[in-house]
Amino acid sequence: SSNNDITHVSIHEQNTRNIPQIICQQFSNVDSLDVISSNVEFLDEFSFRHCSRLNSIQFLYNNLFQLGNRLFVNNPLLTQVTLNRNRIQVISSETFRGATVNHIDLHTNNLTELSPGTFDNLANLTSLIIRMNQVPKLTAIMFGSTLSTIKSISASTNRISYIEEAFFDEALSLDTLDLSDNLCISELFTDIINNRDYVRSRLGNCFGIVEDEGISCEFISTTCTMSIYNPCKLNFS
Repeated sequence: SSNNDITHVSIHEQNTRNIPQIICQQFSNVDSLDVISSNVEFLDEFSFRHCSRLNSIQFLYNNLFQLGNRLFVNNPLLTQVTLNRNRIQVISSETFRGATVNHIDLHTNNLTELSPGTFDNLANLTSLIIRMNQVPKLTAIMFGSTLSTIKSISASTNRISYIEEAFFDEALSLDTLDLSDNLCISELFTDIINNRDYVRSRLGNCFGIVEDEGISCEFISTTCTMSIYNPCKLNFS
């Protein structure tokens, strides 16, 4: 068979920093690319330029710390992006610009900041995983227009201590928001939909403080962690 017949490429334990560009030039019809434990440090706008049929990518156990702008603008069929267990600290508002993805998994990185517009204008995005990072807050501007359509956000095991009020106002389709094991959150929040007043009144029991400009927490009241009926587990119909 020729290189044109290859649709899945899996690379393990290599040591080439520009693996994606090499693969896409050699196997232009690849639709699934896995790069595991290969010391890749950065991805830029040239990494996937020749992979126009790419549907999913996985970069696991690499050393990714830098993501360039408009990474996936040349991949109109891409739906799944998994960048687990790397060293990514910051994602700019231009990284996912023009992407068509419906699932982004960034768990177990070093994310300390999600820039305004990081996930904006991703009309197909329904699932985001950012657990096991150092994210300090959730705000509406991080998601922009995407916040009205996204259905699931897994943000457990971060350092979240602030959730902007507008976040709940605009999360019209959100079914699941996992905030377990954060700086001052100990339970799973599920099925949060557009019911701000009730959500905020319930969150007041969990965070201890509900401020006008948003929801901030200083402590978790004992009713959140000890009562049989847990007010931190939100379930709306």
